Amino acid sequence: MDQDTAKLLLAEGGILLIEDAPQGLEFGIDCHAWRVGPRFQGVKMIPPGFHFVFYSAVNKEGQAAPRMGFCHVFSRQEVVVKRWNMVEEDLVDVVLDEDKRQRIRADLQNLDRFLGAYPFEDLRKWTSLTCHITGKLIERVEPVNKRVCSVMQFETAPFVSKHSTQDKAGDAAAGRLETQACAENGQTDSTGDAAVATVDTQNAGTMPRSEEDLLPEMTPLADSVPRFSKFPEHNFPPGSSAAEISRHSMDRSYTLDTMAEALHAEESLLGELQLA
Repeated sequence: MDQDTAKLLLAEGGILLIEDAPQGLEFGIDCHAWRVGPRFQGVKMIPPGFHFVFYSAVNKEGQAAPRMGFCHVFSRQEVVVKRWNMVEEDLVDVVLDEDKRQRIRADLQNLDRFLGAYPFEDLRKWTSLTCHITGKLIERVEPVNKRVCSVMQFETAPFVSKHSTQDKAGDAAAGRLETQACAENGQTDSTGDAAVATVDTQNAGTMPRSEEDLLPEMTPLADSVPRFSKFPEHNFPPGSSAAEISRHSMDRSYTLDTMAEALHAEESLLGELQLA
């Protein structure tokens, strides 16, 4: 790239500033990733359009945390500022007013040496992979928290034995019958054993029956789940015969057409496929 082209791209392209980025942070945009150095403050010359920014915290041993990222559609000369939060190990938004935005653009020559250049060698490949993704599509599909994580985030529900509620009454009744049987057989003199039997059978309903019963019930965090379009409840038209149901089970054209009609545009479905 010649100097005149570089100056034009610097003046017209978008800028992503990263404040307080720790040295060694894994950082990337689109198809490229790097381990950043001590002077890193962001990326310059970002072409207009959809881009995906991703990052991972790295500990002293060089082990990287699960990758996080966010989507953004950059406009011409746009300035986006993020700040690294050491506690949450995540990038947080920095709100800019127009005056501060203009000051950053005016000071671009001084910032230039701290900014990495966008990797234009892979721009054509990235564009071909994301050509159907629009800003409206991202707003509809991205998670509510606007973060994309490489691992699913879960929350744990309070532990309740799967068998406790349904078996507690039956086990208690069995305990009473066992105690009564012992009494009828003349074994009531060992009152301690009878009492222990009663307690054990009463507690049996709250004890786990298997290793699976010990596992906590986990559900994905609602704010972290992508909101892709749902598949229709049935993959065949209403009133289909058995032969038609079999045909639609092998050929999913009806399912595809139904989803495309619900989105009012085939391009939106293609965009979802590209995002996925």
